[in-house]
Amino acid sequence: MEVLLKDLVSSSKLLSDFKEMYDYENRLKTFTNWPFVENCKCTPENVSLNMDASILSYFWYTVTKCKVPHVSMCTLKISCEPLLGLSFKLLNCLLQMAKAGFIHCPSANETDVAKCFFCLIELEGWEPNDDPWEEHTKRRSCGFLSLTKQFDDLTMEEYYMLEMTRLRTFLCKTGRSIINSFEEEVAATRKRLVDNFVSNHQYTPQPPVPIQADPTCPPSESS
Repeated sequence: MEVLLKDLVSSSKLLSDFKEMYDYENRLKTFTNWPFVENCKCTPENVSLNMDASILSYFWYTVTKCKVPHVSMCTLKISCEPLLGLSFKLLNCLLQMAKAGFIHCPSANETDVAKCFFCLIELEGWEPNDDPWEEHTKRRSCGFLSLTKQFDDLTMEEYYMLEMTRLRTFLCKTGRSIINSFEEEVAATRKRLVDNFVSNHQYTPQPPVPIQADPTCPPSESS
């Protein structure tokens, strides 16, 4: 039970932190510790680069091409400085991932996990020719990707409706995870009790009644 409570506290913090990820630059900053720098699937071309005008020009060109709103050269330099020194191909990959709503959420066993801050889909095992936007859209309908206007152009009402969708998605997934963990703990406790009664009192156990899933929550997806 203590572990479940810790998970709940951690999830509550993420719920608040992810609210800042509507901002493109905040998403991009999460990739400063991306594990693949050279000789990996995501970076078949690796050319060491220095922080100079040509690099920032490349960043600026890519961001403009991606139509990322309200990003100045000054703020771009601050956001991207930790990423400099990587190959052009990897830089473009990370920029495209941030544009598609992904943030870097590594774990001990999977260091290249990228998660959408909005719909929470997780993808890993990126290939050289993967298009982050395409990989995202073909796996789940995401309210963030479905926006018909730039985020900064949303009205207050549109923003609150968008946030309601994000919160509902987050709470459904978090609740489902906690319920699953709780059910596993209940099953383990029940087994210990049943084994004790069977061995000591010749008890014949009844099969457990399955718990129905909440139909209002979207199914969990990851790849």
